[in-house]
Amino acid sequence: MRILLGLFWALVGGVVGFVVAAGGAGVYANAVSMSEREGMRGYFVLALGLLGAIVGIITGIALYGRSAPRGEGAAFTGAGIAGIVGLTAAIVVSVWAYMQLIEKPLQYGN
Repeated sequence: MRILLGLFWALVGGVVGFVVAAGGAGVYANAVSMSEREGMRGYFVLALGLLGAIVGIITGIALYGRSAPRGEGAAFTGAGIAGIVGLTAAIVVSVWAYMQLIEKPLQYGN
């Protein structure tokens, strides 16, 4: 149960971090009249949003560890990290299995 709760805290932190960073980047891009050429503004907002999500995940796990009863902060933080690692492993295995099971037409020569 701790792992799922830690995963929830990390995911909420990631979503909040992404929204705050992407929103701030969008406001900044508009304030400085950033060019739209070749999607520069969109890439800027997305890049800062992803950085904000990473910071949000770390902050969410840290806050989950701080919410633990006295003396159990490390265990709660470890449970949050285990939740993120487990989710990442499940996604990687799912994508790998999909790529292995996809039917591709045979090609001869080139």
